[in-house]
Amino acid sequence: MRHIKVFIPNAINSINNLDDDLIIKKSEEIIKKSAFDVEVLFYKDKKLGIKCDDSLIANEIYLNQEQLKDRINKFFNKKVVDKLIIKS
Repeated sequence: MRHIKVFIPNAINSINNLDDDLIIKKSEEIIKKSAFDVEVLFYKDKKLGIKCDDSLIANEIYLNQEQLKDRINKFFNKKVVDKLIIKS
């Protein structure tokens, strides 16, 4: 029989991964309302990595990143994104 201490770290890691996946999915949906050709690559340490093939759209995202961060944070009712990293 295993002790409960063995299961707690695994449960916490799976919850955190689920949260990261949810943040990626919902952030992509929010960003795609403004720029349709965007893919969210990663979320780590409150940084959201975004890939955009079109440099004009990447520039628009860069110029409007504060509004996008505000929309994402407002959706989750807490500050989940501090910085957008935009790759074109």
